[in-house]
Amino acid sequence: MPFEHRRIGRGLRPQWPIAVVLILCLAAGLQARTYKPGSLKARWPVKTTLASGTSVTHPREVLLSDLIALPDAPGVAAQDARYTSTRIPEAVDGLHEGDLVRTEGWVHVIAEDDDGDYHIQVTNSRTSGNRCFIVELPKDQSAFEKNAAQRARCAKLRPFLRTSLLHDAGREPSKGGNWMVGECYMSITGQLFFDDWHVGGEARGVQPGGHKGKAATLWELHPVTSIAFAAPPH
Repeated sequence: MPFEHRRIGRGLRPQWPIAVVLILCLAAGLQARTYKPGSLKARWPVKTTLASGTSVTHPREVLLSDLIALPDAPGVAAQDARYTSTRIPEAVDGLHEGDLVRTEGWVHVIAEDDDGDYHIQVTNSRTSGNRCFIVELPKDQSAFEKNAAQRARCAKLRPFLRTSLLHDAGREPSKGGNWMVGECYMSITGQLFFDDWHVGGEARGVQPGGHKGKAATLWELHPVTSIAFAAPPH
């Protein structure tokens, strides 16, 4: 029910505006979000940086179908202590963790994680969000993204996604995920990253209604360095 402003008669004590203020304050408190940068266990030093010498203007072109089909990194355990701040060196289907990769696909979901990342789910299907590939964009603050150049990219890309996907520059994606109503085909560039947190289990994803879903692979693009609309395939 919308708030209706009413004039208070002379001699009456204005008790109800105080109640309204309290309700609004409580509502604001419920909507407030608390963000916390990821930990070493989540390989935060790797997933928010680019490998030394990486050129953001020369990514490797990889089909989304090939990324979705990538098997787990061989010999890597869940929360593997060897790789908390080091990239996994072994090649997987000719790709290495840390490679800058460009791909294209249909965006079905954008959500916001507790660590401030924009979590985006991409598939090869115009109509289905199943068997998705995850790409993520860090929060554009120094506590979440140490590299100034990448932080500047995030500061441009995050408002672009809010405006183009949520149609509101001031609106953050929900934790349960915002599902795209219209068709959204995009070109995405980012670092290939292996999310070993989920080794032995399911890659995380979001399904309609905020329910947990399953991604097709533990490989992701994180951090995203570029994202834009692209011409969909015929």
